[in-house]
Amino acid sequence: MMRSSQKLLFAFIFTAIGYYLGSLHTLATYGDHSSSTPIETYLSQSQSQSQSQSQSQSQSHLSKIAQSKGQRNITEINGSRDEIEDASAFRLHEHIHLSEDLDLYRKLVHPPLRELLEKGEVADCPTDPVKPYFDILKNIDENPLFYEDDHGGKNSDQTCPVVFLFYFEGGSKVARTFFDFYSNIQTKRCLNFIVSSRWIESEETRDIVDTHGYTIVGKHYPKQDKTISMSLHAIKEQYGDDVLVSVNDLDHLLVWFDLEGKPHRYSSYTDMVRLYVYELLSTPGCSDQNVYEKYVVPCTCLMKENKKYTSTIQDDVLWSEYGVTNRFHPTANFYLNRSMEIRAEKRDSEYAYSIGTVFSNLRKYDGDIITHHKICWRTKKVYSRAKMCGIIHARSDNMVQSLAKYQHFLQAAELNIYRSNSATIGDAMGCSVVDTHGIIENERTCRKVKEFANILAIGHQKLACLNAGYSEEHCTSDMSCCLTY
Repeated sequence: MMRSSQKLLFAFIFTAIGYYLGSLHTLATYGDHSSSTPIETYLSQSQSQSQSQSQSQSQSHLSKIAQSKGQRNITEINGSRDEIEDASAFRLHEHIHLSEDLDLYRKLVHPPLRELLEKGEVADCPTDPVKPYFDILKNIDENPLFYEDDHGGKNSDQTCPVVFLFYFEGGSKVARTFFDFYSNIQTKRCLNFIVSSRWIESEETRDIVDTHGYTIVGKHYPKQDKTISMSLHAIKEQYGDDVLVSVNDLDHLLVWFDLEGKPHRYSSYTDMVRLYVYELLSTPGCSDQNVYEKYVVPCTCLMKENKKYTSTIQDDVLWSEYGVTNRFHPTANFYLNRSMEIRAEKRDSEYAYSIGTVFSNLRKYDGDIITHHKICWRTKKVYSRAKMCGIIHARSDNMVQSLAKYQHFLQAAELNIYRSNSATIGDAMGCSVVDTHGIIENERTCRKVKEFANILAIGHQKLACLNAGYSEEHCTSDMSCCLTY
């Protein structure tokens, strides 16, 4: 039996979506701000009403449900992809399978890395700063198991040349995806969790260690930034200044990209180290830079002007990259043609297109990290951009999960420092259903209504999908759309 709290959660979600769908025409003239009811008041009312609502039946999986007559069938559009996918590939979504493809990795990564090793230097860089990283590559070249747990006695001090930190704050679905995705990585001592004080004693957190074999490191504080910042001091103390660190949220899946921009799953910790060190040495900065990982969001659809829905399944999933094609925004993913920007939007493009994850060493680290976007920023490190090592921002794999996620955030919205309890439903509508230019114009307001605006945006996306002629099953299984001008 489903617990009463879960019933309430889902009932509220669908009540909120129903409210939104029924109010589209009323709120179409958003500019007059006629919806002035504070969100807190609305939530209180809807939660009270939702107790009398019956539980909506869950949607069966897309591949198990026949499509309704006359509706576009995404299985027909895509063919029998499941039958031709690598059986060992990780299934992130119905139409996103991430293969390891070790042969392709060797073909693309090993030759340039060997050429770099033979050269033994980085052009225009002093020897001392880059030497530790050449030593790492030499260790792997001489013994591919050097940094693995099965190291043959070579790496007796259990050194981690690259440490991957993941910030854990609960969420069973995201955690399950994480554990499944990295289950093929045998050496887990260099993939560590950092946990806030709010979560350190929870049963979910203990499961990280007891069941999955990961290590929780660092210190624990109420807020994310301080937890990360202070934990890096512990990493620096344990491994030294030269250790490379990549800081991530739990929904970041580390991947490598081939020459066509297709992401692949790593086969081992050594393959991760090899590529991260190579990208450090082969991009500008003489090993002391912040290196932007290729940071993408998978989009199974596009929304032109946030109105017209188009599925991207037929032409393969769109990998929208922060800093290149994707503008960071509190309430939506964006796939933007920058030539279409208006003058007012260009003024903040340096910020909007620079959000992403980075990795760096900890030389001169002084607690100066901004979540996972800047490391050692007081040292004025330059920024370079990796070509192959990167991250998939895997927020959720269907609409219902997205709704549950943002409902969870809404219930803990006091952790959003920008949150305003006096914000209105109209404010949230202006961050979710107006056109692309309007959402960008309202960006400051959107931080205040992030959680509720995302819930509305998900319903808006589904309605546009249904209006475009796609089936209920197709629309429910969609990942986030990217918005275009």
